[in-house]
Parts: sequence; C-alpha cells; structure tokens
Amino acid sequence: MAEIPSLDVSSFLTELAHCQSQSQPLMVALSGGVDSVVLVHLLWQSRQLYPSLQIHAVHVHHGLNPKADAWAAFCQNLCEHWHIPLAVEYIHVPTGPRLSIEEQARIGRYQVFERYTQQGYVIVCAHHQNDQVETFFLGLNRGSGLAGLSAMGQFRALGKTALIRPLLHFSRAQIETYADSYQLEHIHDDSNDDTRYERNFIRHEVLPVLNERWPQFNQQVEKSSQWIWQAQQLNDELAQIDLASLSDANARLSEKVLELSDIRQINVLRFWLKQCSGCYPSQDALAQFIQQLSSGEDSTPEIAICAGVVRRYQHYWQWFDDTVFSQPESKIWQAPFTPIRWPQMSLSVAPKGRLREPLDDEQVSVRFRHEVGNLKMRPAGRGGSRTLKKLLQELQFAPWLRDCVPLIFYNDQLVALADRLIDERFIVPERQGWQLVWQFYADTSLDQPPQ
Repeated sequence: MAEIPSLDVSSFLTELAHCQSQSQPLMVALSGGVDSVVLVHLLWQSRQLYPSLQIHAVHVHHGLNPKADAWAAFCQNLCEHWHIPLAVEYIHVPTGPRLSIEEQARIGRYQVFERYTQQGYVIVCAHHQNDQVETFFLGLNRGSGLAGLSAMGQFRALGKTALIRPLLHFSRAQIETYADSYQLEHIHDDSNDDTRYERNFIRHEVLPVLNERWPQFNQQVEKSSQWIWQAQQLNDELAQIDLASLSDANARLSEKVLELSDIRQINVLRFWLKQCSGCYPSQDALAQFIQQLSSGEDSTPEIAICAGVVRRYQHYWQWFDDTVFSQPESKIWQAPFTPIRWPQMSLSVAPKGRLREPLDDEQVSVRFRHEVGNLKMRPAGRGGSRTLKKLLQELQFAPWLRDCVPLIFYNDQLVALADRLIDERFIVPERQGWQLVWQFYADTSLDQPPQ
C-alpha cells in the first residue's frame, strides 16, 4: 500500500473514488470529534468542486454522557454553518453487568446507519489508520480468528447500499494536522481518555510505546491486517466451494460435512453459521457442534449457538432463530376471513381451492397440536383415518415444527391440516372452494422437505 504523504482535498477525493463510484447521497456519521469534523469539512470542500455531491449528516445521541445534548447542539451549529442537513438520532444503550457499553453503543449506531441505507444513503464514517490498528489489538486480546484480526475495508455492504471509510489509510496525526491548519473546532469526549475501556488503554498505553520503539509500527500492522484479510477471503472461497456440495437450496447443511478433514469442517461450519445467523460462533460453541455432528441417527440434538439453535432432522442440520418457535395460540377466524398472523407465520385464504367454505352456523377456528392433542382426521386421497401425529410424520415436518402447524376447525371438527391436507368429508370439486395459504417465516424447508 502506497504511503499517503498528506491529507488534503485532492488526496481525499482519490480515496473517496476508491470506495464510492456511484452518485448516491452521502450520510456522514458526525460525532463532533476531530475525525468526523475533518471528514465533514473535506466533503464540504469537495462539494465546492463538485456541486452535484449530495451531503447529509447524522449525529447519534447515545445519552450516556452529561454533555450529550451539548454535543448534538454543536453538530447542529456546525452543519448549519456549512449548509449540510443534519439528523439527530436518539438511541437507548442497554447497560448491565454482562454488557459492554462500547459494544451496545456500536450496535445501536449501526442500526441507525442501516435504517438510512434502506432510504438509499451511503454511510460515510471517519475511521482511520489508528482505528484499524486498535481494532487489530482488540481482536488479538480476545483470541479472534482471521476475521477478527483482518483489516476493516474501505467499503462494506450495509442494508441496501454501503458504509464507506475514505479516511482509512490516513493517520490520526494527519487528521489532527488538517484540523489545526483550518482551525476547525471539535468536541473532546473525555470518556476517550478513560483507560478502563479496552480501546482507550490500547490507544494511550500500548501503541505509543510500540510506535516510539518502531516508528512505522502502525503502518506495518495495517499491512499485516491486509494479508490476514486476504487469507480470510481464501478461507471463505474454500468454504463456498464446500457448501456448494454440502448444502441445499434452503441453507441446510448435510451430514456429509463429516467427510471433510477436521480443519475444513471447522472452516465450512464457521462460514455456514455466519451466513445463517450473521455472526461467527465462539470456539467453545463450535467445538460442541462438531462433537454433536457424529451423534447417533436416532438422536435429535440441539445446540445453542450464534443467538439461535442448530437442529438435525433427516441427515440435515439447520440453524434457527429459536424465538420463532414459541408455541402459537389458537384464534377464532371470522368473516370476511382476512389473513391472521402470529409472530412466526400467517394464514390466509384464496379462492379456487378444494376446501368447502364454512356454513353460516360453523365457527372457524385455528388451533394447534399442543392444545388439541392427538386427534384423527380422514385426509382425502389417503384412505381411512390417521392420527395427527402420524400425519405430521408422513408430511416430514421436523419435530420442533409440529406444534406450530395450524389446524383448521369448523366448530369442533378438524377439516384441514395447514395447506397440506383436507378431510375428505369437506372436499368440494376443484376451484369451487377455499385454498389455504400458510406462510411460516422461519423455516424455508417447508417448501422442500429433506430427502
């Protein structure tokens, strides 16, 4: 990576072009600190050269510091002076003995950022080279793998657009020199001096010593992070090749993963869980998962991992956000029979089906197995009656899903099992009755049962 000798509008525009080639409006993350103030000023200067550049700013008000209102007011005055629209977003940061305030604040900020990307904005952040090095050391202390040690990118897909970091290859010293040269006022957040926070300790106590001993230390760490990033990309490419033969269209993982070498198992499982859940598993959770992979066919293992659960059914593993499998409650369905919804699913009716419509004296209700027990019905085309338990097995519903399958009753008579089976006594000629439409948000395997 070439050394950038100074920070000015020309070198900034070069970096901006590297990570943003489209003409989408920019939303600058403005905290009021020196980094983000310099970023806004550079964009303001850029707009003088390119009037079509659309610049907006957002200030996230965390409410954690007594000066938070004053910081928001400072950002408002700054943006008014430069004629840049500003949005102030108030968020609540959860606190508790097991919660990292830094991490919770970051999560809240990124939720705000993603909301703006849904509106078409590209988020512009003021991360710089020193942030990159600090992040590397944070990952090192936490025992992170390649993903945790690799460099932040200048471009990161987020929501419908992206988050970009055009200052990433500039140092904090370059940014502060720029601020001094233009006499830019900015906020000093005194919490950034508190070395009880991990990042501040690295910034104030660790890196100055290393950079005094090796003046190019930050640049060398950034280069190493880039190499690590490349290694992570190779691992991901290998995982994608493996998944092509080990997963199906519904993101279920075949037990054939056991045929891979141990290290490739770890690589593909980490990648698969990241794809499913959005986060990498801890080392302990991954070790437990690998141990369960070879459990007996008769067992139905469940592993809590990545804020969800992994379950096995018919030689396939699948990750779920387990909150969607809470037992739904029955509902009375009244005319005009508009769609009814639960947190995990919906049920509606469409014309031109084979289920007889209810008579005036028949009350329609939707119930569930945990409420009605093991009833029997006479499904059309299957000959004779079957218990509900047997039918759910024949339809290859996974065990954890069976209590969520909607059962449609006319008065106290079971007439249909979701949109899969109709009792033969309630069948009408094709296209003369109802067609049930069941959508279950959490399990795409309903469309393609495992073979």
